Amino acid sequence: MLKAINAIWFTLILTSTFSFAQRPENAGTADFLSGGIDASYYSSYIWRGITLDKGPVFQPAAYSTFNNFTFTVFSNLDDVYSGVPDSNNLGASFDYTRDLKNISVSAGYIYYPLPEIYSFSREYYAGIRFTKIPAMPYILYYYDDGPTGGTYISAEFTQRFQIFRIDKLNTSLGLHIGYNNGIIVSGTGTDVGFLMDIGYPVTNLIGGSLVLGYVIPYGGLKDTENLNQSPRFYSGVRVGF
Repeated sequence: MLKAINAIWFTLILTSTFSFAQRPENAGTADFLSGGIDASYYSSYIWRGITLDKGPVFQPAAYSTFNNFTFTVFSNLDDVYSGVPDSNNLGASFDYTRDLKNISVSAGYIYYPLPEIYSFSREYYAGIRFTKIPAMPYILYYYDDGPTGGTYISAEFTQRFQIFRIDKLNTSLGLHIGYNNGIIVSGTGTDVGFLMDIGYPVTNLIGGSLVLGYVIPYGGLKDTENLNQSPRFYSGVRVGF
C-alpha cells in the first residue's frame, strides 16, 4: 500500500499535538483490511496547547482500517533526561469516517491516559470536514466522559503545496484553533497551533517528514492551576510504514 507520510493527522500532530482522535488521514476507506505504523520523535509533548513534557518524547502509533472503520493504538515515551519521569502512556481510539460528495463525516471514541497530571480523558467525538473548500476546514466536537468531564471544540485547516522544486517533496501548512471547556483544565481556555510538515516518500511503503510547530495558549490554559502554560516552539521527525 502506498504510504507517503502526512504529518497532519490533526490527530497526531495538528494529533499528538492537538487532538489525536481522528484516524490517520492516509488510512483510506478500503473494503479490505489495511494498516500502518508511525514512529515520531518530538522536542516536547504538547496536547491541546498544554505542554505535558518539556523534554524530548518518542511517540509510536499503529492503526488498522477496514471499510470506514479505523482502530488506532498510540503511545508516548518520555526521554529519561526530560525532567518529567512519568509522561509515558498508552491510549487508543476507534473511528468511523465516511466520505460523501462534498464533505467527510467522522465519529468515534478516544482514551487518553495523562499520568503527568494524574488523570485521563475519555472522549466521544463527531466531526465534519469540508473537502471541496480550500484548506479543507475540519470542525470537531468532543465530549469527555472522564473524571473531569467537559467539552472541546476545534477547527482545523490544512493546505498542501510544493515549496521546493523537488519531485515528491510535499509541504503542508496547518492551523488549529481549539476551545476547552473543563477537560483536564479548570475553567475554560483556548489554544492556537501552527504546523509545517515537509514530507518525502522514500519508497512506496516508507515515508518520512520533518515537523515544525508553534502553539499559543490563551485564557484559563495560562492559569497557575493549569501548569502555567506559555507559547512554545517544537519540532520533530516522523517515519511511517
